[in-house]
Amino acid sequence: MSPSLARVARWLGLAAPVVIGIATGSLLPSPGSAQAPAPKVPGPLAGSQWQLVAIQSMEESIGRRLPQDPGRYTLRFGADGTARLQLDCNRGQAPWQASPAQPMGGSSSQELSGSLRFGPLDLSRALCPPPSLAAPLADQLPFVRSYLLRGDKLFLSLMADGGILEWGPLEGIPFSSALGRDGRAAILQAMDAGARRSLSQSPGENRAVVARTDLNRDGRPELLAYLMGPYFCGSGGCTLQLFTPGKGGWRLLQSWTITRLPLVVAPSKSHGWQDIWRSESGGGAPASVVRERFDGRRYRPAERRPPRPLPAGTGVFVGDPGLEDGAPL
Repeated sequence: MSPSLARVARWLGLAAPVVIGIATGSLLPSPGSAQAPAPKVPGPLAGSQWQLVAIQSMEESIGRRLPQDPGRYTLRFGADGTARLQLDCNRGQAPWQASPAQPMGGSSSQELSGSLRFGPLDLSRALCPPPSLAAPLADQLPFVRSYLLRGDKLFLSLMADGGILEWGPLEGIPFSSALGRDGRAAILQAMDAGARRSLSQSPGENRAVVARTDLNRDGRPELLAYLMGPYFCGSGGCTLQLFTPGKGGWRLLQSWTITRLPLVVAPSKSHGWQDIWRSESGGGAPASVVRERFDGRRYRPAERRPPRPLPAGTGVFVGDPGLEDGAPL
């Protein structure tokens, strides 16, 4: 075992045979190679979603850096060989390829490991306000060489003793592109005839994702729909719809035309309904989050504050959905 791998093993508290199994990375091209990882049917990482826990450097002067808001740093391994990322205020994607290690004596049944590499990272390059780990994380991802799944944590080791990227399960209510026949019908029915006509003239350009959560604790989850595309999005955000169960299907309770993610359901309640924090930015207005409180009939804005730190609560639409993740309307 090389000295650098031994140091990684000691930091993770692993036996040497396990690290040998994850460290070679010889099946994939080197950083300077023009060949990008080719999509393949992946192993245990496929379909998994993560949020950043820490960036651990092997240099004592740098040490362990923690994100202020882990939910703003997400990594989703697509089964199609594409990883989608949110790095604070930036989004992007990269091809990925993994090769599981051969089982070795002494390794735990709770640990899975192998080589891992990302191809060229296609990432927006906005300057995220400090403190942000977007830049160092984007710089380090191309140098990932191996992974270790240990319990509910994912450790990505960098080449040349560069450090370890530690990830945990993505928390909150995930988005879904499975609208269902009733969900899609409810979304379209909530629009006027002109809107439906515009959508039919540009099929596939406008899409939606949904999430379900019980906002009034009556045992019947509400349906939140986030609508994306040129018809629904502008400089201030995209359209958010809230449906509640009604007779024979979903009933539109409310619609917001400028909403950005993240969306947070607060633990506080108003008239039996949980408060909602919506993010807004663009259109000449400063970025902010708005507390929406239920008044007995509908939600109304009650408070506005800076977007950081993000208010406490449960994130909705976690996984940072983009247009390519939505179902066509």
